[in-house]
Amino acid sequence: MINKKILIYIIFILFTSPSLLADSNSIYSFTNVHAENESSNSLMAKELIIKEIIDNKFKLLLSNLTVDFNKSIINFDEIESEDFLKNLIIENEIITDKKYIADLEIHYNKKKIINFYKKNNILFSDSVSPNFLILPTYNFDGSYILWEKDNWKKIWNNLDNRNNQLIFTLPNLDNINKILLSSMDIFELNTINIEKILNYYNLQNSILLSASKEYNLNDNDIYINLLITYYNKDGGNLENIFSSKININYFTNKNILQELTLLSYENIFNWWKNKTITRFNKINNMICRIYVNDIKKLNHIKNKISSISHVNNTSIRSLNYNNSFIEIFYFGTKEDIKNIFILSKLNINFKDDKCLISHESI
Repeated sequence: MINKKILIYIIFILFTSPSLLADSNSIYSFTNVHAENESSNSLMAKELIIKEIIDNKFKLLLSNLTVDFNKSIINFDEIESEDFLKNLIIENEIITDKKYIADLEIHYNKKKIINFYKKNNILFSDSVSPNFLILPTYNFDGSYILWEKDNWKKIWNNLDNRNNQLIFTLPNLDNINKILLSSMDIFELNTINIEKILNYYNLQNSILLSASKEYNLNDNDIYINLLITYYNKDGGNLENIFSSKININYFTNKNILQELTLLSYENIFNWWKNKTITRFNKINNMICRIYVNDIKKLNHIKNKISSISHVNNTSIRSLNYNNSFIEIFYFGTKEDIKNIFILSKLNINFKDDKCLISHESI
């Protein structure tokens, strides 16, 4: 018999309207997951493969959410993934005598997962990044190569389904890219031309990657000099994400470019998580003035703020025409919450240590 918990979720999904289902783009969901298993008993094959996928995706989710997964004192292998399952959708199901094939949508319970992190005081981040324009180039043999060569773009596309927190755009293969930006612009961090290509793609944020081979005379070894830099057009600031000279022996040499891309992705993701940490060990509060003229807009703002994982709860302190006050109880420091509010596209300003919110752009 199929696992009772999984069966309950399957039955639940059949009687639940689509509007109540978890957002398919949520970082707490996995869509288009292919399941295929073969056994002497097709029902047993179904149970085994579904449980295996639920467990694997849950561990991937926890790995994405946990700021320092490897150093956590919690043994995630001992956690029952089905306890955090919200619903399961099975589509295109094919059952034969010995084989089971299906496509799955897996939705985990966001509230239960966040409560788990709160209870165990684990450093956590579920903030979705802005859209980063990835601008890579490399020089391994004396020639500067942009992203269109050696399948770099294909490698990045293959990483796109690892999680839904890191959003990025890859440049297309139009010749205008070469006119706007050269390999040397990336190596030399030429912000003038970086802004030109950001304008072309109508984006505000870019991440620049440059990799080059260097020969070290001291130890007679070859190194890959990898530099990852973040650039924000609004602030005009460059921020170092990762910089290191990596011994060539670190790589398998089967596909150095692929290994460099994976290493770059992991460092970018870890950098992003560390920028958006939720620290559950301390709760602070602040009172914000809200410039709105009706209760509907006020509730819209309140719901937007409450949806942020850093926010524990909110309460309306006073309600007046175009001048109301809301108290926000949040985890971490004031700098943490300021950063998250900005990243969440909340129209919040901090002036003279006072919090001011307006409805525009929310």
